[in-house]
Amino acid sequence: MTAIKVNNNYSLTLEEIKALNKEISNFQNSIESLGNEATLFFDTADVRKITGWSKKTVEDLFNHPAFPCTDIGKRKLILKTAFVKFFMERRCRDNEDYWKYIA
Repeated sequence: MTAIKVNNNYSLTLEEIKALNKEISNFQNSIESLGNEATLFFDTADVRKITGWSKKTVEDLFNHPAFPCTDIGKRKLILKTAFVKFFMERRCRDNEDYWKYIA
């Protein structure tokens, strides 16, 4: 196995990188299949379809103070570009104070 050294003292095997690339590709295909260019916002149901996460997990995400969503009436929405931008940055549960008090 070929190992690639990554910053933060992580090392990934080639197989792990291939698995991550496949996951990213699936995520990208899910976003592309969801909406046409006229769609500006995702709601909780859209995020569930994209990520494959449970309703509870998506609701927790939308209630997270760092997640850039907005409430319109009873609906919670996130701008499509804000959703993609949010997930471009690596987040770790151990590094976020908010999750330490919830879990």
